[in-house]
Amino acid sequence: MTVSASWCPARRARGAVVFEGFRTLYAGPYLAYARVHLGPRRGPDAVDRTFGALVRHWLKVVGSSNPAVAAWEQLVTHTGSRLRPLPLAARSPLEYDAVVLHHLLGYSVARTADITGHHPSKIGYLARTRPSVAARLARPTVGPVPDELPPGDP
Repeated sequence: MTVSASWCPARRARGAVVFEGFRTLYAGPYLAYARVHLGPRRGPDAVDRTFGALVRHWLKVVGSSNPAVAAWEQLVTHTGSRLRPLPLAARSPLEYDAVVLHHLLGYSVARTADITGHHPSKIGYLARTRPSVAARLARPTVGPVPDELPPGDP
């Protein structure tokens, strides 16, 4: 007989620990992306909704073929960045995300790949094919974005 995680307190506890670790790793970049698209007031709400959706479907997310991609798509959905993108030239949604994260927000190619769940060589190619000048033209007037959030932030 197979026991689901909802019936096993130890598995639920491990899942909660893994989720909190995931949240710790990605809350900063997710918040930066959300703030660029929605501003300082609405950005944190989108990140809260994203992590709320992720925790509700956590077993499905971690059971997917690429959990980072599944989680990233939740953030994209909650920010509406595909419906209301920044004025950046991009040939694909992933190229758009690479330009925003790498050129606009200043994350390394490796970290951008980690955040989006795609291979670093793919992100590197997409980030190199777009001039950083386009990203600078649309760069919001915000201070540097930390990779980690201060305690108490989502």
